[in-house]
Amino acid sequence: QSTMLEESLETLRAKLFCAGSLFWMYNDCWGEVGWSIVDYALRRKIAYYGVRRAFAPVRLILRKVGEMAIIVGCNDAPEPTFLEGMLGYVALDGADARQRRVRFEIPAGRSIVLREALPQYDVRRGVFAFLPDAPEADAAVLRRTDIRQMEIAGQAQIEENISPSLCVRAVTRTACISRAICPARRNISTFCRGKESVSSSTAAQGKRRSCGGCAEYQIALKRVLQR
Repeated sequence: QSTMLEESLETLRAKLFCAGSLFWMYNDCWGEVGWSIVDYALRRKIAYYGVRRAFAPVRLILRKVGEMAIIVGCNDAPEPTFLEGMLGYVALDGADARQRRVRFEIPAGRSIVLREALPQYDVRRGVFAFLPDAPEADAAVLRRTDIRQMEIAGQAQIEENISPSLCVRAVTRTACISRAICPARRNISTFCRGKESVSSSTAAQGKRRSCGGCAEYQIALKRVLQR
């Protein structure tokens, strides 16, 4: 949802003749599972941050047109602004980086600030992007394939450190649903109804504790990221 909204809103914003955009919907008017970006309790969903990036006052939008890379600069301020950073191809595992330092002047409104031939690279193993120096500015990334088709760095190490019998569990009101995931085949190999863990001190309040599968997964993932 976050990727879809960010990508579509950026596409509309990058059109020089577009005067604005609306999306469905901003917030829930009652508790539900819906398309909003803010839930009924006023908690921001993940999609909220994708929309916020797309509507940032100063935003660079990177797109592929034919064999060309196009960067559209969007600036809601009345005066020009500048962004410096690194532009080019970056491998997801950090093994290859073909970048150069650039400085963009972004006039008020919208304009094309860069048009150049797109280099050849493996879209599964890296991205073409602009990485700004300013920490408050967001990166402009050219999406050319589904993220599920990309070879994410560290994915193999994560799978090696997770036991095939490791269960990722979600606590519900009635029981703990346990799904044992097979890392080798990347699919759900078993589906069972797990035992819920209820302590005597919290049972009267109707509170339940997690079975611990999520905690085990986080420990395994943390171990990989700390290498």
